Amino acid sequence: MFLLKKVITPFFYPLPFSLGLLMLGIGLFWFSKKQKAGKILVTLMGLILVITSYGFFSYLGLSWLESFYPPIDLTHPPRAKWVIVLGGGVSSDPDLSPVSRLSSSTLVRLIEGIRIQKKIPGSKLILSGGRVFDRSAEAELMKQAALDLEVPASDMFLECDSKDTADQARIMKKRVGNESCVLVTSAYHMPRSITLFASQGLYPVPAPTDFKIMKNSALQPAFFFPKGSNIKDTEILIHELLGLLWCMTAVR
Repeated sequence: MFLLKKVITPFFYPLPFSLGLLMLGIGLFWFSKKQKAGKILVTLMGLILVITSYGFFSYLGLSWLESFYPPIDLTHPPRAKWVIVLGGGVSSDPDLSPVSRLSSSTLVRLIEGIRIQKKIPGSKLILSGGRVFDRSAEAELMKQAALDLEVPASDMFLECDSKDTADQARIMKKRVGNESCVLVTSAYHMPRSITLFASQGLYPVPAPTDFKIMKNSALQPAFFFPKGSNIKDTEILIHELLGLLWCMTAVR
């Protein structure tokens, strides 16, 4: 099931989906008499690329996902024994430093987890993430990066067996039981994470970070041009929506 999800999901991303429409349209142009159908497919491809590259779809969708849980308020830190940090991707390149091998999402999550753990007396970090398609477990690389940032090894525990968020929720239930905890992950990923953790009987304090939608940004000329980053944000949105759909079906 895990590999099936990883293989099927990318077909719904803007670029693979649009290129599929383009190839079908070109095929109809050159090898059939269905010229009108070919024109419709190519036009649809163009519309998808325009909508996704300008960020109309991703802005609304990510704003909705990121609005579920506000950033944690540390003026009155919650009582928690554990601060759980979910990995969000790493690189296997051995020539890079541990910090450089973390994806931008993983690095932001780790730094936020460290910040929160330092604000909650007596709490410990649980770094969660196993080996998926890389040689190194995400948790191991997060620990190496945290050590470089002068976090004591005694403040960290690793979970290196999970492959996805569902695994992380299941394993965390065994690890923390009913003990109080804070959950750190990207804001757009938090609704799915909380749903899966709740299905295991865990109700952590959400601490979203790595927000994609920044409110009250000043108007800039770049807003009027298409950007590849907007297409990437659409991929993130589609991935999360499909993941939410799957986990809501699975936990029933």
